[in-house]
Amino acid sequence: TNRSELELVLKSEVQIDDQDDMKFIFDESDVPTVKFGSVPQLIHWLINPRYPSDEFLQSFLLTYRMFMTPTVLLEALVRAYCSPPSQEEVAKDRQKQKNFTLQQERIVEVIRNWLIEHQSDFFSSKPESVQLLTNLHRFIDEIIMQQDRELAFELTRLYHQMDPSKHSDEVCLKFAPESLKRAHSGEMNFNSYPIKEVARQLCLV
Repeated sequence: TNRSELELVLKSEVQIDDQDDMKFIFDESDVPTVKFGSVPQLIHWLINPRYPSDEFLQSFLLTYRMFMTPTVLLEALVRAYCSPPSQEEVAKDRQKQKNFTLQQERIVEVIRNWLIEHQSDFFSSKPESVQLLTNLHRFIDEIIMQQDRELAFELTRLYHQMDPSKHSDEVCLKFAPESLKRAHSGEMNFNSYPIKEVARQLCLV
């Protein structure tokens, strides 16, 4: 499947409803934006191939440290990547397998953006960064490599390009802002934040 297949599906084609742990707002074209949601639902929306919002992706990567660690985020992405639909589910609906493949591509896109835009999560002296890199290497070598060698090589090259130790004689790389302290867990309602902070949250209103 071509990675460019991550296409937008409008609300008229796939009904999106509010849930207890996930609320949406819709623009004039009926494209949904997350208003607030629980952590599991936010991750589910992040990797949802039907609504691959770059705005949501960048906002999530900027703010997720408030409610989870980088290691926990990577573990969630890897777990989703390695959880295909059952044979029974595919037998009932072949679209489920295609959706899962698109979800895997979306997960790779999230990781690619994460490496490029927030190198400090991976390349700092903190013990968690060492663990994060170890887990990323394992994911690439043990899982991606078995499915798509070209993609595995691409991600490995990207890792080396982003590694500041490979550019010690160059101007400092652009790192992500100071990691925000964890202030919440579970469901988050960004309406309680100041206006300037809201602009940095998952729902830009």
